[in-house]
Amino acid sequence: MNLKAVRGGLLIDGTGGPPLEDSTILIEGPNIIAVGPKNKISVPSDAVIIDASDKTVMPGLMDMHVHLCSTVDLGTAGVPRGILMYNMLKTPPSLVVLYAARNARVSLEAGFTTLRDLGGYTVTTEIINLRKAIDLGLVSGPRIMTAGPWITPPAGHLDLAMTVKTYPPRTASGVDEVRRAVREAVQMGADLIKTSATGGVMGEGESIQWTNYTIE
Repeated sequence: MNLKAVRGGLLIDGTGGPPLEDSTILIEGPNIIAVGPKNKISVPSDAVIIDASDKTVMPGLMDMHVHLCSTVDLGTAGVPRGILMYNMLKTPPSLVVLYAARNARVSLEAGFTTLRDLGGYTVTTEIINLRKAIDLGLVSGPRIMTAGPWITPPAGHLDLAMTVKTYPPRTASGVDEVRRAVREAVQMGADLIKTSATGGVMGEGESIQWTNYTIE
């Protein structure tokens, strides 16, 4: 058995109950099989013991709006957003996926075990393939749900912002084109679909008062 026991930490279990001092968490493979006070959890002799006596232990965090393909590094405070966007958009896909892998690992190390990547600037299949690589154990990272390509009308939000067309969004007009775009995203491996109900603030002349798509 692949058993691990996390012992001695201050446990916040996420249920809203009071923190549990001097806790034990028993883990078998990918599953938590027992949680409770240290003196009430029987730990097998062959379990790997992880000493958390000076730590706070809690469930993994979730971030529901990330862009793993971002190539922005720490230390860019004060750099105009336009320059950051331009540099990101001219980064080749092969380098983008390495940035994404780095960002996923950093997120996991910060305690985030689930991310929802909402695509956007550069993603086509990079994040989908990164998700596969994490699932296969090739690289370290959290669970990823990804939107794949961002679907937007021509001259709509994002399309107007992409003055550098290295990574154009998936544009679609009308019900049939949008349906086709959604099917393409599903075929690609997207977990969810992202679109924009209105205009935004990224493109020249854009307004959040615009309606991008009709209800249909």
